[in-house]
Amino acid sequence: MKLNPVTIVVIPHRKEKPVWERSFSPGSFLILLSLLLILFGGGVFFAHFYFSHTYQTLKLKRLSEENEILKERLSQFQERVQELDLQLAEITQREKSLRVVADLPEISPQVREVGVGGEGGGAPDLLFFYDEETARQAKRINFDLEKFIRQAKLEKESIAEIWKSLKNKKYLLSHTPSVKPTIGYITRGFGMHIDPFTGQLKPHYGIDFAAKIGTPVWATADGRVGNIGWDKNGFGTYIEIDHRKGVQTYYAHLSKVEVRIGEEVKRGQLIGRVGNSGRSTGPHLHYEVRINGSPVNPRNYFLPENIAD
Repeated sequence: MKLNPVTIVVIPHRKEKPVWERSFSPGSFLILLSLLLILFGGGVFFAHFYFSHTYQTLKLKRLSEENEILKERLSQFQERVQELDLQLAEITQREKSLRVVADLPEISPQVREVGVGGEGGGAPDLLFFYDEETARQAKRINFDLEKFIRQAKLEKESIAEIWKSLKNKKYLLSHTPSVKPTIGYITRGFGMHIDPFTGQLKPHYGIDFAAKIGTPVWATADGRVGNIGWDKNGFGTYIEIDHRKGVQTYYAHLSKVEVRIGEEVKRGQLIGRVGNSGRSTGPHLHYEVRINGSPVNPRNYFLPENIAD
């Protein structure tokens, strides 16, 4: 079957211009159409390439500028990290001193490394940054910060341990007899002495302080008033104070009691007055310290006022 020629007619809008008309054989028309399509496609391709290249160039320029800003900020972070390192070192040094005061063993250097291993999980992705140097810097900062977090946690736990130890020691010290119970002269100490009433050698389980009637008597440690009694053939009017486990103090031959049974008292608190009650040859205070019911020498619990206070 023979194909007819193809005619292209171009009619201008203005009437004075001639009409353009051209006839093409089918083969020539196909060649022309192919050329037009090739030219159009090439134009589209080059236009896309041009705009894409321009966009990528602008994008790279923007990333480069952002990278410079990021580098500057990372440098600032690095300076802060170094400051944090110095502060943490100072805190660690103070914590070591506190452990000595609290009588706690020093934390070993291996433990202080807080299990730091290789620069593994959690590090920034290299592809996120414009160049490898920036990525490495960010990775170092991230690694240091993670280490500081672990070290800060260790310091927090250590301080808690120190605080607990000091609280226990404070309780122990405050509940341990450590001061003299009154102002006066020691007329008889702990041990074997001649009994003034019988003339026989017998044990004396406390210390006698000669003082005027009415002289203040103080609690020698924190505790609870366990008993207030009267023993006409022995202690006369006396006070018993319970301290920490198994520790008791006794204050005998009193003329007056200034506390009540069950009352919580503090070291140095007024609890009574020196007297001459019970089996006594004159005004004085008989003072005893007992551990689990057994009398011990009270002199072992007299500390200098500047330490006891």
